[in-house]
Amino acid sequence: MKQILMLSLLVFPTAILAQAPVEERTVTQKTHTQTQQKADYARKEKDKAAGRVSQAEQEMKEAQRAQAAAEKQLEAARQRSAEAQKALEKAQADLKQAEARAAHTETEAEQAWRK
Repeated sequence: MKQILMLSLLVFPTAILAQAPVEERTVTQKTHTQTQQKADYARKEKDKAAGRVSQAEQEMKEAQRAQAAAEKQLEAARQRSAEAQKALEKAQADLKQAEARAAHTETEAEQAWRK
């Protein structure tokens, strides 16, 4: 009987504790410890956020440098295009003059052969 009583005394409080609500099962900590943990967590989150801000700023600076380089390349390409357009127009004008001279020379050659 003593064994049953001892066994029931060991098992009974455990069964009651296992049925207790979650709030009662948690180990209570001192207020100072909880506050310190919250402060540490907030500090870590702040540091992580500051790191993300720093990284985002760095990426933005890199993107701005890349954009500036691309704009310089674009301007250089526009200048080359304008120069090429001018060269094309000059070449077309030279071609028209050459065609006109060739036609005039052919006419003179025909007239010379007819004489």
